[in-house]
Amino acid sequence: MKVVLVEGAVMAKVIGAKITVAVDEAGQPVSFLWQGQRHVVKGIVDLWKEIGEWWDDATPRTVYKVMTSSHGVYELHWLHHSRSWWLQGIED
Repeated sequence: MKVVLVEGAVMAKVIGAKITVAVDEAGQPVSFLWQGQRHVVKGIVDLWKEIGEWWDDATPRTVYKVMTSSHGVYELHWLHHSRSWWLQGIED
């Protein structure tokens, strides 16, 4: 998977929608389905893990900021406990 750097991008729209994601053998996203459209991941812009605070009952997650073949930048969250993918937001 190619890592791509995007300068000056900011979260433009918060989505918070459950999505279907295809992953490679390493578990990283290669495409996702949102609103009936398949988005092909061309590169991972950033990747980090969030644990959250225990008193907030936060769900541990891995966050992928990805660039698609249409040059959109999306923030995908893999929630460890529920084993589900969420589209958290789209950058502008």
